[in-house]
Amino acid sequence: MKNRHSHGLRLFFLVFGFLATGVQRSAAQQDRINRAFEFERRGEYTAAAVLYRDILSTRPADVAALLGLERALQPLNRLDEVQDAITAALAADPSQIPIYGVGVRVWGAFHNSDSVRAFVRRWAEREPASEAPYQEWGMTALQARDRSDAREAYEMGRRALGNPTALAAELAQLATLEGAYAEAVHEWITAVQAVPGYKSSAVAVLGQVPLDRRAVIEDALVGADNDVSRRLAASLLVRWGEPIRGVDVLTNALPDGTPGTTLLQELMDELRSQTTVPGRLARGKALEALAPRAGGSQASRFYLEAAQAYADGGDQPSARRMLAQLATAPGTSPTIAASAASTLVGVLIGEGEMEQAEARFREVRGRLSGEERTHLGIALAEGWLNLGQLDRAESALGADSTVNGLALKGKILLFRGDIPGAQAALAAAGPFA
Repeated sequence: MKNRHSHGLRLFFLVFGFLATGVQRSAAQQDRINRAFEFERRGEYTAAAVLYRDILSTRPADVAALLGLERALQPLNRLDEVQDAITAALAADPSQIPIYGVGVRVWGAFHNSDSVRAFVRRWAEREPASEAPYQEWGMTALQARDRSDAREAYEMGRRALGNPTALAAELAQLATLEGAYAEAVHEWITAVQAVPGYKSSAVAVLGQVPLDRRAVIEDALVGADNDVSRRLAASLLVRWGEPIRGVDVLTNALPDGTPGTTLLQELMDELRSQTTVPGRLARGKALEALAPRAGGSQASRFYLEAAQAYADGGDQPSARRMLAQLATAPGTSPTIAASAASTLVGVLIGEGEMEQAEARFREVRGRLSGEERTHLGIALAEGWLNLGQLDRAESALGADSTVNGLALKGKILLFRGDIPGAQAALAAAGPFA
């Protein structure tokens, strides 16, 4: 019994000793990786490569060390020295997928197409449903400015995967680089239909085509006549400084229900940053199209925002039309009604209808916030001043003591010939008047 107990203890300590040694070795290995990476970070690539080689001499399939060796030798223009390490890594463990990627990149850097194809085939055998082998090959070829090999990579991948939408984004980017814009549009539409997130990439890439080729892009998109092509065309036109046409392209063939509403809201997000006159008018058009789809109190809000956008863009008749729609929209809240009244006063001022604007202002001023009252009072005063009606301008301004109000008061006094009074008002307004 005692012998069995002693044997059991010896076995326990033996196993524990092996495990402890393994942990120590693993920690030492990680320490060497960390030190090599630190050398890389400091730009000491030769020292980093020595450490990575040391690790690979005992662990040839260590992926972290192999990738580190590739990174360290690239800036030294010594990538050819990675080739033996790749061969040893595959011999040690051919199941490690990242090794094939290193092989594609390294042999691709030396334009060894046959070796690259061999690595791609071996990689694809292990991941038959993956686009990654062909993406890596194509990217490596493009970095070497070899568009022919890049096209071969993507087209081979599409055939091998048996999927007509595979690698569409990659083929789209390649076609754009080659100036094959009709093909690029077709592939971008395919890519976005499969993965909607590609839309931003499509707009970013197509948005940079030369000015004289934009019509080709637009014709191809409009000719495709589907939701994705219209979304792309609208976004591109906004990007190219033609936001009104962008809205027209989208709204002329909007699908019913939620899909159409979603497309409009997506375009609205892109129009928010448009501060030009066409941008404001385009925003008004998009909001006008969105309002009847929204219904209820949301429709009222959209009609009001459309009126404000049209007014800011100088299209007073369209602003009036939106306010008329708002007046008949059900569920309009008192807050929105007050804002609508304020917008109408601004529209009337913009049209030069000062009598109506002032009368309307007197009707609604009690429902407006202090900020809105001040803003409209100044707008009325400026309108009267432009007509040479100094008394009415001064009356509209009242006792406004804001910077803008005091500055305008100074201007009125200046027109009256009261130089000291004008100087005093401008001085009270301060340096930002």
